[in-house]
Amino acid sequence: MQKKILVDSSIWIDFFKYKKSKPGDILQNLLEEENVATTGIIVAEILYGIKNAQEKKLVKDYLLALPFFESTREIWISTGDLAQKLSSQGLNIPISDILISTISIHYNGYIFTSDNHFKSIPGIKSGSLKIKTGSGLNI
Repeated sequence: MQKKILVDSSIWIDFFKYKKSKPGDILQNLLEEENVATTGIIVAEILYGIKNAQEKKLVKDYLLALPFFESTREIWISTGDLAQKLSSQGLNIPISDILISTISIHYNGYIFTSDNHFKSIPGIKSGSLKIKTGSGLNI
């Protein structure tokens, strides 16, 4: 089974908001190759920003059709432990992004994001993504 990629809300917003963008084009390739998964916090972040009810329904249906990584009790505890560790190192990263990171680690996946602070989180495979022309990403 091919590893799935959690796409951070920063990329999804770009994808839904703009007709053409480099991150949007990459995401489109990933979707066509069925490499994308999502999780609750990402869905919540995206839906939070949509004001139009019809648009919100379309986006929600689109996101919930993807493979879904559940947040288990173990993931929540690991998220709290990781947040405390990062904070003790002087790194103030949003808990939502630490949760996304913990989910990615738990499911042995990757993160596609434009947020640089993911690089500060140990065990994250966001830097492992290499853009390859034609078929999208080579992981």
